Amino acid sequence: MSGHNIFAVIPALNEASTIAAVIHDVRTYIQQVVVVNDGSKDETSLEASKAGAHVIHHQYNLDRHILFQYHLFPLQRDWFSHSSQ
Repeated sequence: MSGHNIFAVIPALNEASTIAAVIHDVRTYIQQVVVVNDGSKDETSLEASKAGAHVIHHQYNLDRHILFQYHLFPLQRDWFSHSSQ
């Protein structure tokens, strides 16, 4: 698996008080963490960024299935295109 980019994608809604701990725990296994801030009204984006995650911010809350369609599937397509080379 060396050479492959593996990401943890974490959807979050109003998780400012807990997101840093979640990112810290996930990073013990996967270094690249993407937090999809799904319309939070608190400091979720700021706390996730401070914890070292790449943050995608949505203005409004979207259905979780839409989140995966827009964020997880493109990552999978990118992985498949690189793994077949």
